[in-house]
Amino acid sequence: MKKIIFGCAIILLFVFGIGSYMVYSKPIDYISIDINPSVELGVNAFNKVVSARAVNKDGKKLLGDAKVVNLDVSDAVATLLKVAADKE
Repeated sequence: MKKIIFGCAIILLFVFGIGSYMVYSKPIDYISIDINPSVELGVNAFNKVVSARAVNKDGKKLLGDAKVVNLDVSDAVATLLKVAADKE
């Protein structure tokens, strides 16, 4: 009986762990920043950036210099704007 309970507990932990990861990593909104370096940020339900995609060559350079994934959306935008301003 203890083995069955232990097995069920492990399965529940696994299911809830995967479910939590899926909720966190799935973008529900996108933000597009077009200041010549063009980038698109995927934002999850917790206002965290979960994906960043360069739209053009300058955007690729900008994302290479600015790490924004897992930042709060306002911090990510501020970081991108600061890095873009410093490049000019």
